[in-house]
Amino acid sequence: MKGTAYLIQATLISLWWIGLLLNQQFYNAFQFPGIGADAFNSFMLPDLIIIAFLSTIRAYQKRKQLDYIIIGGFGFATLYCINASIITGGGLLSTTVMTLGLSYNLFLISEKQIFKKSTTNNFIINSLKTIFQIICIWLITLFVFPALIINSFEITIVKSFGNTI
Repeated sequence: MKGTAYLIQATLISLWWIGLLLNQQFYNAFQFPGIGADAFNSFMLPDLIIIAFLSTIRAYQKRKQLDYIIIGGFGFATLYCINASIITGGGLLSTTVMTLGLSYNLFLISEKQIFKKSTTNNFIINSLKTIFQIICIWLITLFVFPALIINSFEITIVKSFGNTI
């Protein structure tokens, strides 16, 4: 599973940079206001080498050291994005994507510690925990992400009666 996860990660990051280079609207959605294109683009080579290239190697070689180098790359980029969002008041889509990437890689490194057999046989408690987790994931997936994308791409939503929001 981990090999495939790292291979998909490398592919998505490479495609993301291609999208940034080819589509100005896509690029603008991830940009931080007031931070120039040169500063933003300076992350391309580190992303492609430290995260994408090493993720490709990690997909085929089970080396724990690569896991930590990749997560270090995500950690640095995530902290940069958080700081840039605080300073500029924008770039929330970039910060969210990087935070998700960091979280995903933390999951890849520690999946055996995160998922373990429940110590309680209480069906109700286990069911409530599962329902809570499902609600959290779907709230993020169906409300937070779409709101960030709509805001970042400045999409106007048209109601069926012709009114715009």
